[in-house]
Amino acid sequence: TGPDAAGKGRPVANRRADPRRRATADRGTLRVRAVSRLGMVLLAAGASRRFGSPKQLFHWPGVDGETLIRRAAREALASDIGPVSVVIPPSRRPARGDSSPLPDADFLLLSSSCRAALRDLAVHIVENPNSDLGMGSSLRIGLAALIERHPATDGVLLLLCDQPLVTAEHFRRLECARQAAHKPMAAARYDPSAATTGPKLPPPNVWGVPAILTGYYFNALLALPANNDRGAKPLMAAHPEDLLLVPLPEAATDLDLPPAPNQL
Repeated sequence: TGPDAAGKGRPVANRRADPRRRATADRGTLRVRAVSRLGMVLLAAGASRRFGSPKQLFHWPGVDGETLIRRAAREALASDIGPVSVVIPPSRRPARGDSSPLPDADFLLLSSSCRAALRDLAVHIVENPNSDLGMGSSLRIGLAALIERHPATDGVLLLLCDQPLVTAEHFRRLECARQAAHKPMAAARYDPSAATTGPKLPPPNVWGVPAILTGYYFNALLALPANNDRGAKPLMAAHPEDLLLVPLPEAATDLDLPPAPNQL
């Protein structure tokens, strides 16, 4: 399942990754031509407390009504940006216990169901035994596993499973914009405003994942508090001069609560 980056993550050189990557057009679709190496981490180990049931397994209307976790993983692979690691819930309740509404037996069912949803996709699955601590723990363990399997990785694209309108094209658009701006970080801006960069950022509720951070920030990502439930956003907000915000209004749709019938 990969090492927990809290104690076993392999050291990562704290250097600014070479941002030189080129974007090319191919029949109207953005393609990323790699000079450096990017990987992707899908964070899908949350307890879905507000949703009321495991949102990873919620069936989103569309082709075959696939689950949110499968859809996100499939779109990540379709972007052809790089290898994909998926962080899922543990197969047993954390030793500390947590406030999850799931009975103990359902932890195994949820974990195995997530694996089943991903079984024919070329992704690396990582269980987070500390998922009760927050998104920071999943980010750390997912990034550590990605680096362990792909040592040449010098950038990571972070994504969630509860943004059902985000597609492979949006991931490519984010990376192509980052390349063009020569920035070590890029994140989605949830309104249709023009792309922006520091020194002053908009309110934190209008930007966020999907987001890209190059290898220069790997050590800082691996050092994030495990109980941090804001992911990489505090780190990105602390360095606005390095951050490009790219308009991706589709990313504004996230399923913290079950969608109303008229949203489906």
